[in-house]
Amino acid sequence: MVDRLFRIVYILIEKSKITAKELAQLLEVSERTIYRDIDKISMAGIPIFTEQGREGGICISPEYVLNKALLTDDDKLQLGAAFHALHELSGSDKGKDGSRLQSFLGNAYHDWLEVDFRIWGEVTRSENYFELLKKAILDYQYVELEYSSSKEAYVKRKIKPFKLCFKNQAWYLYGYCCLREEFRFFKLNRISKLKLEDEHFEFESVGKVLENQQDSYQKSQELIEVVLKIEEQMAFRAYDEFAELIKTKDDNLTCQVQIRNEDLTWFLSCILSYGSCIEVLKPEFLREQVAKSIADMARVYGVKPS
Repeated sequence: MVDRLFRIVYILIEKSKITAKELAQLLEVSERTIYRDIDKISMAGIPIFTEQGREGGICISPEYVLNKALLTDDDKLQLGAAFHALHELSGSDKGKDGSRLQSFLGNAYHDWLEVDFRIWGEVTRSENYFELLKKAILDYQYVELEYSSSKEAYVKRKIKPFKLCFKNQAWYLYGYCCLREEFRFFKLNRISKLKLEDEHFEFESVGKVLENQQDSYQKSQELIEVVLKIEEQMAFRAYDEFAELIKTKDDNLTCQVQIRNEDLTWFLSCILSYGSCIEVLKPEFLREQVAKSIADMARVYGVKPS
């Protein structure tokens, strides 16, 4: 999409006027997509507009001149870095437009960022889901997915997708769940099936969803204070998953985290995955839950308590 927006601006600078139909044929997309792109370009502050009538078309203000003499070296550096980042995050090929911008920016264009959405060893699933969801968000298209949460497995949901968000080492879809009739986050790794629906929805702005979620989490009245002790051989993982770790005199780690009631099942499974290298110091009821889970696992494997 970034390629296409850049090409539209480039074409309009070269031509005084062009119709949506001509642009659609030139860029091999629908006229509806062209009009959505025009809205996005306008929202970015570029003076682009349409003229009605027989001689009408899409135009760019004659006063809008992209003069590289007006850009400082630092401006060029920031522009080049931003353009490269957008292409990496979009997963698209820079193509001709990347070459044009690289020529325009000269040495200020740097290959400074590399992004791969796949888990180590994974072949295609997350990458394919990311591309499908990106398309659905940009085209305002419903998606149907099968999702496994901490409370229920493989429930079909129809979603209005609005944003892809990255938080705490994971990608999430933020959208309106038609089943629950509310906005929710969906972790991409928990989606087992995903398909685009033919149905479209109207655009609406959802604002800064991660900031709002963080505020909501911090204001929750159901937060549970948990204190953990983690042995040093698991430090490599603890630093990935917990904040504000404190190193003790024996080189072990302690930390204090806040957990919501609804996240306790997930958090318990996280604790158990550390094996004997972690201990819940507080609260007592969580220590008891961990002990019960260990005892239940021992019975599954026919191990008798010593």
